[in-house]
Amino acid sequence: MPYLGLLVTALMVIAIVDIARADEARIRGLPRAQWTLLVALIPVAGALAWCIAGRPSPDRSAPDELITDPGAEEEFRRRCRERAEMQRRAARSGRDNSTD
Repeated sequence: MPYLGLLVTALMVIAIVDIARADEARIRGLPRAQWTLLVALIPVAGALAWCIAGRPSPDRSAPDELITDPGAEEEFRRRCRERAEMQRRAARSGRDNSTD
């Protein structure tokens, strides 16, 4: 039982950090300040309530940062090829000038 206070404190700190890092618009139930106050005043019940009722659920409809525009990607690759070709030409002309 001597570690019970440490566990409660750790649970409270983890919940408060999670509340602080959560996107304000996606927090459910109460505003961020009220969730923080609830966890600080009633650590175990507040942290459990946050995890069950307040924490934003992950958006599984679309993977994060994987949605790309195929046209933009093709344009990016085309510009990379052009730039690489310009660098090759510059390197070749630099070698040709150095042998003079």
